[in-house]
Amino acid sequence: MAIKSIADIVKRIKALREKTVDRGASEAEAAAAAKMAGRMMDKYQLKISDIEVKQSEAVKEYLDLEGKARDPITSASMGVADYCDVETWRDLDRSKNNVCFFGLPHDVEMAQYLMEVIIGASKAEYARFKKTKTYQHQIASGANGRTIRHSFIHGMCTRLNHRLRELKAERLKTEGGKHSNALVPVKNAVIRAAMAEEGINLRHTKSRSNLNAAGYEAGVKAGNRVNLGRAVNGGTNTRQIQ
Repeated sequence: MAIKSIADIVKRIKALREKTVDRGASEAEAAAAAKMAGRMMDKYQLKISDIEVKQSEAVKEYLDLEGKARDPITSASMGVADYCDVETWRDLDRSKNNVCFFGLPHDVEMAQYLMEVIIGASKAEYARFKKTKTYQHQIASGANGRTIRHSFIHGMCTRLNHRLRELKAERLKTEGGKHSNALVPVKNAVIRAAMAEEGINLRHTKSRSNLNAAGYEAGVKAGNRVNLGRAVNGGTNTRQIQ
């Protein structure tokens, strides 16, 4: 299918999402998927003009993250949103575990795809971690299993957000990336206007929690075991609608 419009890009990404099976990708595979997705977006967006972007309408899509509300996996949405040039926030209803992506249709579709890859990666990596001596030692020492998981996912998301920032910086060096970056101010204007029309105001919040150091460190090293040297500060930045 020849790419002639934003609608065509959305169809391509939807097809990609449909082919993606929750097979438990590693952190490294999740990063590879993000890199591939970025290249695909940059290639397609070379065919998009600022006029078409200005004429586009922003969309709002909620993605169910599964599990319990306020799951730490939501922290990955910030890195994904920045990578895909969209806004994100979590539902004010504390009984729900979802995040919203708001932006141009093809960017929102890509953000959902990357979050789905990350969710699959987190499940697989935590399942592997539970079989390790480190995890078993923590449990035997009286550590709370829920706290260990929370810490692991938080650490993994911290690493993934870092990787996404690195990948975006790499993209900006390419012709497609430069073109995509040039469209960002135009996209932002469309998004801001749409949010104002809907009366959406975002504010940053920071949740505090007790983290298990071993679980957090294992999460940071998940996949290829690269330690990014992130300090355990027990904080997660997210945004909510005011």
